[in-house]
Amino acid sequence: MRYFPVECASVTGTDFSCATFEQQGQWLNLMTYCASQENGGRIEGAAELPAVFFQRSLSITKDELLADCPLWTWQDEDLLVKFYPIEGQEKCQDLRKKGAKGGRNKAANAKEMDAENEPLANAIANATANASTDLTLPNPTLPNNTQPNPTPSGGAPLVGQLVSLDEFVEFGVSKNFTRRFCKDRYEQLENDGWLSGGKPVKSWQRWLVAVGKKQGAFNPSSPKDQPTAGYSMEYVEIEMRRREKERRP
Repeated sequence: MRYFPVECASVTGTDFSCATFEQQGQWLNLMTYCASQENGGRIEGAAELPAVFFQRSLSITKDELLADCPLWTWQDEDLLVKFYPIEGQEKCQDLRKKGAKGGRNKAANAKEMDAENEPLANAIANATANASTDLTLPNPTLPNNTQPNPTPSGGAPLVGQLVSLDEFVEFGVSKNFTRRFCKDRYEQLENDGWLSGGKPVKSWQRWLVAVGKKQGAFNPSSPKDQPTAGYSMEYVEIEMRRREKERRP
């Protein structure tokens, strides 16, 4: 037992009160040893045990135990400790047996449930392993075997797949570029595998604006009819006058 209960009547009765303080401490050592051994308060064959046993295990000499004391007694070769809680020991042992039995039942039930669920688990695992990947969207940030690569040059295929010619041209027109320029740039990217300078075009919008500004491919129509794409009216007017001068003979 990890601990032993003692009734208050036992430690306030005549036997306990008549014992000396030293004997009371020795009785406590005897109770602790018997509780740890769960021997029912009986040390069998104690009379035949060597003196070193009493000194090391009980912290008491054999001669002191042989002396008369109201807290323990001798029965033939056995030493009996008074007020030992037999009922507490039996209760502890009974709970231990029930706990062990409940643990075995729980383990058996868990094993039985695992056996019942094993076919279902195997079916789920097989279904997951054999699931079709036709509807799996490719991850553009990770290389994988299911990701299509329509460009043999190894460019950025997702850019070409996500933007159409009409969308490309409409965006360019919204930035005040000519339709002809936008179509030419789209065909250029298609032919180059959506590469620019040997590198994949990550943002075709930024690329189109940068190339359009560099080449000056703005729509020469009146700014009233075309959006200014975020440019100031003064800039557009200056650009219009410059283009008109270039067209003059």
